[in-house]
Amino acid sequence: MLQLAAAAALGLLPCPATRWSPATGASPATAAERTILRPVHAPASAAGSAEAELAWLREHADDLMASLDEAGALHFRGFCTSTTKPGFRRFCEALPLQPCTDPLASIGVRSLLAKEEGVYEAVNAQALAATYIGLHNDATWALTAPFAAFVCFEAAPSGGAFLVADGRRVLAELEPALVEQFCARNVSIRVVQFDASPLLARCTGAAAPLRAPLASAIAALVGAAPRLGRVGLTLTLTLTLTLTLTLALALALTLALSRSASC
Repeated sequence: MLQLAAAAALGLLPCPATRWSPATGASPATAAERTILRPVHAPASAAGSAEAELAWLREHADDLMASLDEAGALHFRGFCTSTTKPGFRRFCEALPLQPCTDPLASIGVRSLLAKEEGVYEAVNAQALAATYIGLHNDATWALTAPFAAFVCFEAAPSGGAFLVADGRRVLAELEPALVEQFCARNVSIRVVQFDASPLLARCTGAAAPLRAPLASAIAALVGAAPRLGRVGLTLTLTLTLTLTLTLALALALTLALSRSASC
């Protein structure tokens, strides 16, 4: 809620509600004709001038948004305006795209990187450095921003590839019978983030032997949730929190006993 309050104080619009429409699938032929991630190069006439770039964006905003709707994603290349946080916001507003709160702001997955500009930082926890974050939609069951803009202010030393897929083509390549089954059963996918890294990081020294069984137990409980349904998810989260608190107390006791033994 702090994230939402901070965003509201900055004058950001609230993230729009998710609008659901009947799932009818997509035509494989139509999907195959699309070219996702259509490149847009900075005009030579702008010559590295931020104001000239913004003027060009405003002049061609209708064509760019139409191209975005057709392709699904645009890749702006060679623009200097978006290389700073204030410039990035001005770049988006020139299209025009109005900044709003992050649909995930209420759970704090992403933090406000530049509060005065309403620029959020992507998931950047050190604990996730070795984690592969697969393809997903930046949306929730309740909130969905109709557009999203991403920029890299600092390139990663290695890796850091930004993956993009055409969700319409993915849908088109699914078996029609499977899509119909999903629709008939009103299947939805929900993700719950449980960050146990602060607790696991404290399993050092005399408590080091607790790290592996603790990680395995939490992974097993969370992994069982999808097979148990909504009630099972609630039960799993309850058991996970109970286990975590129990092991946290055991960890504290272990550290206390270790200190006592060393005195």
